[in-house]
Amino acid sequence: MIKKLSAVLLAGALTFSLTACGGSSDSADKETPAKGDKKVIKILHWKQDNINKAVEEINKKFEEKYPEYKVEYTTTGPDDEFKQAQRARITANDVDVLADLSGMRLSPQEWTPGAKVPDWQQWIDTGLIADLSDQAFIKNYNANDIEKAGTYNDKVYAVPTGKVAMSGLFYNKEIFETKWSERSKNVVGVHYAQ
Repeated sequence: MIKKLSAVLLAGALTFSLTACGGSSDSADKETPAKGDKKVIKILHWKQDNINKAVEEINKKFEEKYPEYKVEYTTTGPDDEFKQAQRARITANDVDVLADLSGMRLSPQEWTPGAKVPDWQQWIDTGLIADLSDQAFIKNYNANDIEKAGTYNDKVYAVPTGKVAMSGLFYNKEIFETKWSERSKNVVGVHYAQ
């Protein structure tokens, strides 16, 4: 269904690490809604107050600027509840924009035989996620981020808008000061790189 929406709509709706879903593209769906009717855009996200409030504010401003559209923003519990809703809604073609907990990563590699193909990859392979490669708004995002977290088979399917970098090791200095010298001969260093 996202394929039917304008680039302006996508740019507004994709502001918070959301990915676009594909759908049918028959000509009847592309028509402007009848006077008084509104085109509904369905967004699925998990419950997280700070993000939900920000997205709701963006949706409100979008509806004010484009009164012919109505944004239906649905939230679920995080993790398994969200993943279940995500699977059900995308396969039923009942969502236009969705957030993805994992981003576009963890696709099986030649060195991971037997690994599960992630949902996002299955959805792309079956045509359920829209190719955003030719959308003008893609240039507004960091090309490196798009390449690393929004691209599959050299096509753009997601807009990563947040970064998380976790690195380092935390420890209690007092505990290790007294016992570290005794055990240091058996410790292997750990390095985390991004």
